[in-house]
Amino acid sequence: MLFPEKNHALLAINDRSNGVVGKGLLVNLLQKFNTFLESKADNPEPTFIFMMLFWMLLFSFGVAAMLPLFFIAAAPLVIYALIYAAFMTVYSFGIFAPIVIVLYVLHTIFPNSELVNLTVNITLSILLLPIILGGAIFIPLALPLVGVMMLMVGWLVLSFQIVYTLWFGPSSLLNQNF
Repeated sequence: MLFPEKNHALLAINDRSNGVVGKGLLVNLLQKFNTFLESKADNPEPTFIFMMLFWMLLFSFGVAAMLPLFFIAAAPLVIYALIYAAFMTVYSFGIFAPIVIVLYVLHTIFPNSELVNLTVNITLSILLLPIILGGAIFIPLALPLVGVMMLMVGWLVLSFQIVYTLWFGPSSLLNQNF
């Protein structure tokens, strides 16, 4: 069974009321995978090696097919990152830093002045807006890149599933008795 009937957990099952202490799902899966690898290492079959090579080849083709998409999706992100870095450098040293220094000096000279405190708060809020908006533009530009990465992961999972099904039979994924 994939999940124990009571109190399934990732690392351990511990039900003190019924006195049940056992291996968790994650430990159980890792042990089964380790046993599977040991059985294949003790008895290396040419077909298994062929299937692993086939899977690696399939995945390589998948990655190769996705790489152009990856670079196309990443290009606007890289261009924007360079523009944003240049803007932040000029903005930080040319505008932000001098104004903050002036505000700090005013606040030091007039520490209890309500007008100075209000001016400092409003000015800092306005100065932080371009930084926040610049970061917000970054999110929609990053979405195509995330989409391509998800496609690459999907290709990996699909290729593994194909090889696993070819090796163990069509219904092997459904009939595993963990």
